[in-house]
Amino acid sequence: EEPFVMVAENILGQPKRYKGFSIDVLDALAKILGFKYEMYQVADGKYGSPQANGSWNGLIGELIGK
Repeated sequence: EEPFVMVAENILGQPKRYKGFSIDVLDALAKILGFKYEMYQVADGKYGSPQANGSWNGLIGELIGK
């Protein structure tokens, strides 16, 4: 159900909080499978696209680099 992810209101000095259907699913999976996660926006704000040198930028680039 939309919206899939939204930024919840941020109390001054607190980290951003996210909510929405995708977050609910991720929370349920984390609880069932026993993992922790951290949400943040990548520095360049992009999903990811291939670069001329064969690397990727954005979210995909961060995932590949892990």
